[in-house]
Order: sequence, then C-alpha cells, then structure tokens
Amino acid sequence: MFELANKDVLVIGLGGRGQAACELLRRQGANVTAVDLADGEELREGARRLKLLGVEVMLGVQAPLARKFNLAVLSPAVPTDSALLQSLLQTELPVISELELGFQQTQCLSIAIAGTNGKSTTTALLDRVLASNHRQTLVAGHRARPVCSVVEQTSPGFPHPARQLLPARENGVLSPSRGGPFEPRARPPGPLCPRR
Repeated sequence: MFELANKDVLVIGLGGRGQAACELLRRQGANVTAVDLADGEELREGARRLKLLGVEVMLGVQAPLARKFNLAVLSPAVPTDSALLQSLLQTELPVISELELGFQQTQCLSIAIAGTNGKSTTTALLDRVLASNHRQTLVAGHRARPVCSVVEQTSPGFPHPARQLLPARENGVLSPSRGGPFEPRARPPGPLCPRR
C-alpha cells in the first residue's frame, strides 16, 4: 500500500473514475491536483464539488504542469497519446491507473475480470456463486462504481461487516505502471475468505 498522507498527487482525467480517485486521495490525506484535457459543464460541476474537498482543479489542460508531484493517477479515458501523459512518461514520476490506486488501498481479496467480451456476465456469475457459498462480495471497477469509491467498504471497521471479496471488472485498458509493475499478489490455495 502506497502511503498517501501529505503526498502531492496529480490526477489526470476527471470523469467518474478520476473524481473517485480524487476523493479517495483526499480521504487518505494527499494534496491533490486534478486536471482534465476537456472543459465542459459536467466537468465544471464535478470540479466545483472536488474543490469543496480541497482538490485543486484545472480544466482544459493540454501542456505539462511545472510542478513536482510524488505520484500521478491516470483515469482510463485519458488518451495515451496526450501531451500531458507523454511528458509524465519521460520523467521518473510513478504513474498508476485509478484501478491500481483502488486495488492498493483495498483491504480484502480482489478478483479482476478482464477481456474483450463477457466481463459483466462472468462477474455476475462469480458474484452469485460466491454469494451462494456465503461469501460477502462487492462488485466494482466499472464506470458506475469505480474501485476507488468502495475502498472504505473493504475495511474491517466498516459499519456492516467488511466486504471480503471484490470482484472487479475493468472495461478500460490499463496503462503500464511506472511505480513498478502492477502485479496483484497471488493467494495460496485455500479458502477465499471467511464465511459470514
């Protein structure tokens, strides 16, 4: 888990996943600067909400920022050929995806489901199989529910028993990690998680 308190973090892309990343980073005590290539009314509304949380927001950003950051978090909708992203990839700055940020902060076993077709069907099937075996599950990792938006629900201190399993379906292409490879830990054979 990457320590985020008092770190200067740049979030690129302010769609739903980027906004969820900003919110998680602020709850973890990070100083967050969020940028988006576009500048529309929907983004402005999200920017107003994020500013209330203490996020510095800049819309319509095309060029690299002159500031130093400890980490950059990339939303999956950001084009890989954007000048801003390409300039960051020329530095030593760790660049991770929103999915990886959320995964690093969860406190439960996670299952990632990826591919061209069948992600939703496979996720629904796995969720039902695990639930019928008395496993607590939480489906996240898609536009409607980014992983960063459910991190606290995986904590043992959550008001209802913590979600012990997080089947995540990823609909975007992950960019390569720059903080080291994104290699989720494999779990040895045995029970997936405690029964309810």
